[in-house]
Amino acid sequence: MKSLNWKRTRLIVLSNLVFKVKDNSRIFFLVAIVTTGAICAVGAIASLSTVAEEEVENQPFAFTYVTGNIYDVLGSIGISGMSDGRRDLDIAMLQNNLEQEGLEYEFYSMPIKGVKSSTSDQPVALFSNQNYNEAMEVIGGESVYLQGEEAILIPPLVGLLASFNELRMGEQLQFEGSVESWTVVDVVKPLVPDNLLGRNLIVLPNESYEQIEASLNLQFDGFYVPEWRQVEGLDNNLRSEKRLYANVADRYAERMELYSTMVLIAILTGIVFFLTAGSFLYFRLYTDLSTDKKRFDVLGKLGLKEKELKRIVSIETGVLFFMPFVVAGIHSIFAFWALQSMYTLSINRSIAMVLIIFTVAQLLYYWLMKRHYMNRLLSMIGK
Repeated sequence: MKSLNWKRTRLIVLSNLVFKVKDNSRIFFLVAIVTTGAICAVGAIASLSTVAEEEVENQPFAFTYVTGNIYDVLGSIGISGMSDGRRDLDIAMLQNNLEQEGLEYEFYSMPIKGVKSSTSDQPVALFSNQNYNEAMEVIGGESVYLQGEEAILIPPLVGLLASFNELRMGEQLQFEGSVESWTVVDVVKPLVPDNLLGRNLIVLPNESYEQIEASLNLQFDGFYVPEWRQVEGLDNNLRSEKRLYANVADRYAERMELYSTMVLIAILTGIVFFLTAGSFLYFRLYTDLSTDKKRFDVLGKLGLKEKELKRIVSIETGVLFFMPFVVAGIHSIFAFWALQSMYTLSINRSIAMVLIIFTVAQLLYYWLMKRHYMNRLLSMIGK
């Protein structure tokens, strides 16, 4: 240990660091808690951008148009299905608007059977295996191949993938008017927004689909647009007239507008917390200024050079600034790890950006405070 510690100014640095860490332990704890609050507040809001991204995952088609109301299967009174005449006009309008904007698109249409579940008494939208695969080919998804009594669930939201896989795999499905049953063998990604066809979307083998008698026949129309962000406002406000229509760009913009407002609030909150933590450190640093002046006066008489003094001060202030910050960072990482369980998509990119910004801010604050403190100390000891 002598060869390690008795070299240059290491013993001086280590002995003083041990004293300062013990003396400032309460301040370190307080700063760590406040910094953790700042990082978590901004990180939690930043992760909400994932909600907007999940909205895109929920609706792979830029425009989704459904003719018919799935809840008519229950005999409930709701928004009536659109007539074929109205559907033709709306589809033509959407096609014309896309062509006028010069956007590439692919249109796909397929029939859907509406039936009632014998087990839950809820409406169910049935897709044939062939039609589902054709839709997947349009949007670049994975095809599925079903046989016999197999069935696949399509969750209405990407956030339900995990729960559907956990709770509904192996579930037996039965529909009114049919004596057969089908077993859920897989859960795939969403295809239709939850407000258009309800929460029970099932893919059946082609033979089974043909044999089932529908209580209600519906029609699905979708426009797949690679540049989907540019379709905002191209539907002539169609969504305000009927709820059986969805525009992914409008839904995404609504989420991002809310997200932008909350990010501003989070940034202001983070700045307040961050400056509060910095104020504690700044106060503590200058409280020890007179003590440090006396210490370095004595060391200067013993031959301590200005270069060595600057190195000692840099190390000591670095520990003062970054020990609580590192602890806060570790606390925040565990908090974000728990937060990830609330999302299906990864929030790593948003969280990494927040941590990088706080780290850069801390480095900048450390550099400014160290420089100012160093100049004050050198002027006081006459160097």
